[in-house]
Amino acid sequence: MKQILIIDDDEKLGKLLVQYLERYDMKVHVALTPSKGFELIKKIKPDLLILDECCRRKMALRFAVKYAPSHPFMVSYQFLC
Repeated sequence: MKQILIIDDDEKLGKLLVQYLERYDMKVHVALTPSKGFELIKKIKPDLLILDECCRRKMALRFAVKYAPSHPFMVSYQFLC
């Protein structure tokens, strides 16, 4: 089973993404803050990391230096309302 980590401060959107991705036999974890996201990256070693645009900006440099070599699959998104 693939492990997916979503780092997004929008709890409702995170729940929707979890419901959708779990239909496809994926284990989905959600972190509401970048710091919680870093903890989960170490713990679960996700196959895919999905970041919202706000969190991506906060984490980009730290993530690139620390985790990018061992976690090459990262998706960033931004919803405009």
